[in-house]
Amino acid sequence: MKAELVKRLFRAIASNNRKSMISLMRIAIATERKAGHTRIADDLEIIVNSSLGVLTEPPKSKSGLPLATVVCNNNNLEKIILSEELQLDFEQIIKEYLAKEKMAEKGLFYKQKILLYGPPGCGKTLMAQQLAKQVGLPMFKTRLDALVESYLGDTSKNLKAIFDFASKQPSLLFLDECDALMGKREGRMEHQEMTRALNCLLQILDEYPKEGLIVAATNLQNQLDFALWRRFDEAIYMGKPEDKERKAILSCLFGSNRWNFFSKQMLSCSYADIHKIHQNAAKTAFFENVEVNQSHIEKAIAKILRCHEKYE
Repeated sequence: MKAELVKRLFRAIASNNRKSMISLMRIAIATERKAGHTRIADDLEIIVNSSLGVLTEPPKSKSGLPLATVVCNNNNLEKIILSEELQLDFEQIIKEYLAKEKMAEKGLFYKQKILLYGPPGCGKTLMAQQLAKQVGLPMFKTRLDALVESYLGDTSKNLKAIFDFASKQPSLLFLDECDALMGKREGRMEHQEMTRALNCLLQILDEYPKEGLIVAATNLQNQLDFALWRRFDEAIYMGKPEDKERKAILSCLFGSNRWNFFSKQMLSCSYADIHKIHQNAAKTAFFENVEVNQSHIEKAIAKILRCHEKYE
């Protein structure tokens, strides 16, 4: 651990600044993890989580539903294989977060509000989880069924409540399927409640304090209100894997590059599709009590491609 980080942590302890203490402890964990010290990072994370846990439970809607759920970042978190460009984008976000105090001294601000967009099954949720783990933040995933209310002003109240909750402790707030809240205002046929909610959300994003991370995800980027795009510090397109990534995924899942030639048959496949192909092929082999063979994979691919044809 770097000497400067240790000094800042001691200052926070001496001044009894709980918020800074938690933030610095999580930065220390993330720093150790990035340095390849996985075991010590895991041990420190257990100590912090068992001692502090989540400071408070997420607030609830009028109907009693929690506005967000806690997403556990366990050690078995699935690895995502990214293109070199995407990998650099995410490494930059992590690098800036870990150096945010030093950057602030120079009048620089880290990328806090991130929009992930692209087709379904391409790792947006998993990437949010990876970000939370790498920077050492607890992750909360908003619940649309609780956030959106039919009564005048209630959706806006829920939005204010969940963002206020997230701002009071260092955390990653994940807004999945954000197009439901952030859709274009012009031409909307539904209740004006959603237009009010969007206006409220735009204001919240403008005024949100520089604490933690906000990550939004959507499969329907063309439906997002134009004013929303400039509220994000970074918008990252997460598309379907290219040939290089598909082969890397196949090698990782099947334990060798033996089946990499199947990549050419998976041009329309997402990351999730390839994982399903592996699962289906492996389960067929399991019940036949044999090793995975070419026929198993061909049948699994054909099944996925039939689904694509059906829904296109």
